Amino acid sequence: MIKQPIFATVSLASVTLFIMKLLRSLIFTLSAFLSISMSAQTYGCLDPLANNYDPLATVDNGYCCYENYLTIEASDNVLTVEF
Repeated sequence: MIKQPIFATVSLASVTLFIMKLLRSLIFTLSAFLSISMSAQTYGCLDPLANNYDPLATVDNGYCCYENYLTIEASDNVLTVEF
């Protein structure tokens, strides 16, 4: 038995409707993705005087680095200060 190919008649209106629904779905998905991406927080240094200042950061991560810095180390009741 030889299988005959199946041909379907599709109207231009149904193809157009399908494409419109597909585009609407893609636009909805893209807009949802963009709203999630735009509301995401970016961690980084918010101090513009720091060496690692991140102008795109929205939340300070507490790790700003400066060219000249002060190190304070305490151990065994001894306080060491380096500049």
